[in-house]
Amino acid sequence: MKKIFRMPTPVKIVGRISSITNAFVNGIIPVIEPTDADIEKTLTVLGMNKSNIVCAYCGDTYTE
Repeated sequence: MKKIFRMPTPVKIVGRISSITNAFVNGIIPVIEPTDADIEKTLTVLGMNKSNIVCAYCGDTYTE
């Protein structure tokens, strides 16, 4: 289950290849990974379960 809800990998901000967006996103990435109970509670709130996970916005197959 945690493979589906993996946390983003932080990137280092170096030189001109980094952007303000990357800096912002990496600044707000949570450092505490969700537990299985957290994931199940979130799916319940969204009206989903482990066998029926879809995009919370459009209802299509999830991509991330």
